[in-house]
Amino acid sequence: MKKRFIFGVLAFCALAAICTASKHEPTAKKIKVKPPIEYMPVPSFVNETANYIHYKEQLSPFFEKLRQLKNGEISRLHILHIGDSHLQAGFLPGELRYLLQATFGNAGRGLVFPYQIAKTNAPFDIRTESNIEWECSRNININHDVPIGVCGYSMRTAKSGFTVDIQLKNHEDHFNKVSILGNNSEEAFNIELWGEPESVLAIQKTPFKAGSCFLLDKPRTGMTVSGKKVVEGAAYFTMQGLLLENTENKGILYSAAGVNGASYYSYNRSEQFIEQLTALEPDLIIVSLGTNEAADANMSLPFIQKQVMGFLENLKKNSNCKSILIVTPPDIYLRSRYKTKHSMELAEMMHDVAKSYGGIAIWDFYEVMGGYGSVNSWFNANLAANDRIHYSIEGYKLQAQLLFKAMMKAFEQ
Repeated sequence: MKKRFIFGVLAFCALAAICTASKHEPTAKKIKVKPPIEYMPVPSFVNETANYIHYKEQLSPFFEKLRQLKNGEISRLHILHIGDSHLQAGFLPGELRYLLQATFGNAGRGLVFPYQIAKTNAPFDIRTESNIEWECSRNININHDVPIGVCGYSMRTAKSGFTVDIQLKNHEDHFNKVSILGNNSEEAFNIELWGEPESVLAIQKTPFKAGSCFLLDKPRTGMTVSGKKVVEGAAYFTMQGLLLENTENKGILYSAAGVNGASYYSYNRSEQFIEQLTALEPDLIIVSLGTNEAADANMSLPFIQKQVMGFLENLKKNSNCKSILIVTPPDIYLRSRYKTKHSMELAEMMHDVAKSYGGIAIWDFYEVMGGYGSVNSWFNANLAANDRIHYSIEGYKLQAQLLFKAMMKAFEQ
């Protein structure tokens, strides 16, 4: 009985000590630990020794800002990725966006376009619809009835009472700032943003060089853009893309713009490409073009080199971005069955341009994927499509991971 009494007193004292300590000592905050990134196994036919950024010193301005972001000295970086169908599908950009934002923070979904309204394929994480038919155009069209901007697609209407509904499927992609790229000729339309339930969002308009910019009442993953005509005449409202940002989060804003069939020539003849690109203020521009040039059986290397030089000169002359990364085109087959050295010739030309022109870094994906004929190995491993030009979802995911690893290696060095 005496022993039970002693044990009871000791237990009571221990409990009292714990309770007293909890009153006077601060409770430790729970630290949210992000799960480590899980990379896919890299097949043996991939040349991992070649997976690095050539002329990486040219990306020093971007890497310095990335260091500042990592150390909390700045709150946001914007990466703009321009390309062709490899980007429009959304799988490669989606994986690269995930890797960058999982490492450095999510500052928003970035650039989007209502692809479904333009009756073309869209990234898997966005749904768009409208109550009207729009007049649409893209930068590969011979004639641009609608001016083309940085997204490579444009759509316009003269009808009043239109709506464009945009919903993001990833619940982490909240946005509270919306920039609409385009032209509201003579302010002919009154533009409003609606949320759910049906009510006008509490918003504030802010200046934006390439269209209209709105601050929302709170972060959201969906909205409806509505426009009502307020003047007579045949004035148009043109929508050329939307930039979705989350100003409450620190991190990377990653934007991707891809157009099926696009080439350097396509972007060079896009009237408002540079104007809108400059307004987006990217800290790094990644360019993934050249596949459609390589797929041309009658490819003219001098013509393409002229287009590449013109594209880069336009960027360097008119953009404040000091960091440009060129991704070489992948190995492909012509007409799904004939090997070609076109991609190799283009990659060599791009290296020559980088060496002579300066200010350009290169990620040589042609070399990394295995070089001449290697796309067939990717196909046999279920990483490439039947056309030996495009890739499976897993193939695009592997590409994004290889590019991310190369970027991080250069950053750490």
